[in-house]
Amino acid sequence: MRKSKYYKIIIGMIGYLSLGAQSPGEKLFDTSYVHEIYVYFEQDDFWDELTENYVTEFDIEKQKLIDATYLMCDVVIDGVRYDSVGIRQKGVASNQFYPSDKKPLKFDVNEFVKGKKIDGLKKFNLANGFGDPSIQRDFIGYEVFRSRGIPVPRVSYTKVFLNDEFWGIYAIIEQIDKTFVGQRFSDNDGNLYKSTLAYNHTYEGDSASDYNTFYDLKTNEEENDYGDFIDLIKMIDLSDDETFRDSIDKIFDVESYLKIVGIDVVLDNWDGHLNRGRNSYIYNNPDDDRHYWIPWDYNLCMGASTSGFERVEIGNINPDDLNNCNTIKNGTSPYPVDDPVFAKVVEEIEFCCIGTWEDFCQERYDEIALG
Repeated sequence: MRKSKYYKIIIGMIGYLSLGAQSPGEKLFDTSYVHEIYVYFEQDDFWDELTENYVTEFDIEKQKLIDATYLMCDVVIDGVRYDSVGIRQKGVASNQFYPSDKKPLKFDVNEFVKGKKIDGLKKFNLANGFGDPSIQRDFIGYEVFRSRGIPVPRVSYTKVFLNDEFWGIYAIIEQIDKTFVGQRFSDNDGNLYKSTLAYNHTYEGDSASDYNTFYDLKTNEEENDYGDFIDLIKMIDLSDDETFRDSIDKIFDVESYLKIVGIDVVLDNWDGHLNRGRNSYIYNNPDDDRHYWIPWDYNLCMGASTSGFERVEIGNINPDDLNNCNTIKNGTSPYPVDDPVFAKVVEEIEFCCIGTWEDFCQERYDEIALG
């Protein structure tokens, strides 16, 4: 039977649309070439404003930006212009210890115009390569995870220009958000949590406020319901061995988590969950009501070092008085402020003052104490 010309036209249109259809981020994370991002501000003092916003809104105790203010800009990516986009500085050590104005940056495409997207994405990040001059560790680390079937961000590379001034080579890092989980999981309506402070997943109570210092809820924020997360914590911390063994896999993807742990060890990811209890996401997929661990922030894996970096003075974040050390105020330092060895440690490693007292702080303390 001969098919009508309209049938052929319809089939041709479907084929054309299928070829032209792209998933979110397909262009931006094309690694076959180095992208070019030009950012244009109305303000001549745009960098001062971006820095001031970061300084005034960084909470040293929670080690994160609170109510971060974005600056409006126009962005030209590979020749295509997008107006009214939000941009801000981001990061903790990668910002505060980096010795130049090449700070990490975050774009929020619909900060000022709701519904706006770039290549199907609402947000994306620019990593400055802190501790990683090659700017390769995020890319390689995530590729290892991807090869083992673990959902992780995509990475590509770009030249960045601010008001036509060359700012440096950056890695473009995919944002872990509702769009991300929608591409990797069967349902994207679940709760997505991002770790903030170091946390050993102990039961703290039955209220969201007991956990939102350690984990930010990044989806379904209005509901602010941490119930599924608290159930997971109860299983981890409060259940007996038999219950844990028989039931944990019903609410947590143990198999993928064990793969992540093994890869973290191989990659020597000392700035992650195993060593410091941070830098990860947890997603509760409503389709099976299980939690999935999502790796994050791998610029300091594979032997990366932050030695030799000194913290940059930015406003009131760097305390002159040791009494203002976050490790003293949050009680993670086991030593009093007048301990001369403690003073030497934080003089050498300022994170042991502004952050939390980690194993490497204790190791340096012991080395100094033993002479």
